[in-house]
Amino acid sequence: MRTIDNLPACVKQEIRNKVETELERYRMWKFFTFQEREASLTAAWSDTLKGFTGTISDQTGNIAVYNTDEPGYRQRFCERIEQAVNRLPRRERQIISDRYMQSEPIFDYVVFNQLLDPPLSEVTYYKIKNRAMAILAMALSIQINGLQDVF
Repeated sequence: MRTIDNLPACVKQEIRNKVETELERYRMWKFFTFQEREASLTAAWSDTLKGFTGTISDQTGNIAVYNTDEPGYRQRFCERIEQAVNRLPRRERQIISDRYMQSEPIFDYVVFNQLLDPPLSEVTYYKIKNRAMAILAMALSIQINGLQDVF
């Protein structure tokens, strides 16, 4: 059984990329307002023949479903991320929340030099951060090759 610290660099990079993608989506959905879609009232011109395709398109219905379902989906997603982060050990939770869960992006060196008390060395910071990322990947059911051997 391997530990998180002994994972190959390519697996660590894949973990970091996928978890950071989810955390970036969290930040966007949490701190930016939802823009409702509206139906277009003007017809679009096309030079292709519009024949019967066998499908029915209800633009207004599709927009109404999106406008009612999407905010709830986003809220559930954000709550799921927050629950996963809150289950992390104290130091990992602090690093992830300071780095990724604030309204404005903050660089890693600011977190380990200025925000953490006491400050951490860069090596220790990335070791803790990598462990937190792997735990989050498992908690969020993110599929990563080579991670199933760790836990």
